[in-house]
Amino acid sequence: MKLYFSGCSWTYGQELEDRERSRFSTLVGEHFNAEVINNSKKGSSIQRMLRTTYELCNPKEVDAAILQFTMPARTECFVDGLHWKTRDSSFINLYPKCRPDNLSSYLLPDYWEYLQSYYKTAYTEEYGLTQEYIVFQALQDYFARCHVPVVTMTLNSESPLPFDIFLRKENLPLAPRTHPTEEGHKIIAGKIQKILEQRLDKLTYANAKESHLTRIRKLYENLF
Repeated sequence: MKLYFSGCSWTYGQELEDRERSRFSTLVGEHFNAEVINNSKKGSSIQRMLRTTYELCNPKEVDAAILQFTMPARTECFVDGLHWKTRDSSFINLYPKCRPDNLSSYLLPDYWEYLQSYYKTAYTEEYGLTQEYIVFQALQDYFARCHVPVVTMTLNSESPLPFDIFLRKENLPLAPRTHPTEEGHKIIAGKIQKILEQRLDKLTYANAKESHLTRIRKLYENLF
């Protein structure tokens, strides 16, 4: 059995003393006696999750996917000229609270100015929620075509989409920088295991379209 995980620092296991051993992906893998692929990255976005899942995960080669969504305001951009590193490292994380000292020294001098401009003039909450819906449904469909069960989680407590687990609402024990403690990862693993056992027994998929349309109908009465 092979399990595919993707997400941000919560799935990565940030702040754990023994990350490889204690994070919830490892615990779920041990429960099912499964091989685990953990495609997570600190500070990453839902755009990265979609991109790397399409590029790196063949749904025909995994038995289940556990997808942890982060806040939709995060995104990424490709910085040309960084091919002396890996291709993935050329995709730079963007997020509202990113500070100049978080940015690598090889970036262009005007990168910080662009970052501030993006969140002041280009990004809106509506754009973020729409992207969240697109990524959610795209990944559901991606795994459904090969009959692979999916478990979804999110850090966005206000999302109208039918996620299985709203992590911020679980009152999990958190470390100083607000990532789950070892006990928190055990709790998350238990919830994933319970849902996944049900999905393996009876395959079902979430359809987020109606949730998305219901939300925007309330905001834009003349849209339809």
